[in-house]
Amino acid sequence: MCDLDHFKKINDRYGHGSGDEVLAGVGAILLDTLRSSDFAGRFGGEEFLILLPATNAQAAYEVAEKIRFGISEIKIPIVANQISLSVGIAVFPDDAIDADGLARSADRALYATKSNGAIEAK
Repeated sequence: MCDLDHFKKINDRYGHGSGDEVLAGVGAILLDTLRSSDFAGRFGGEEFLILLPATNAQAAYEVAEKIRFGISEIKIPIVANQISLSVGIAVFPDDAIDADGLARSADRALYATKSNGAIEAK
């Protein structure tokens, strides 16, 4: 589970068009970073759910770091803020045994790191 940091401030200060450009940039980074077997989808607002089949916690962390780095490189001409992303990782079956449990675990890990734009494993 991941969430763009301070996205509301970008929309409020620079307008929804700039926010849309940020989201499009995030989509491009996800397409460039993920394998064809992976899945990424917008979970709501500025939150994204990423599924990495057959991936352990360490490999998920490495993918998350690549995504975070790519997103930090997004440049929107009018937006002065650096774009950043917070990530929470949960792994099946270590952290939960079903989809709802995994989403809750990843969400808890995400909000544990939301204040500093880091990655947290459940």
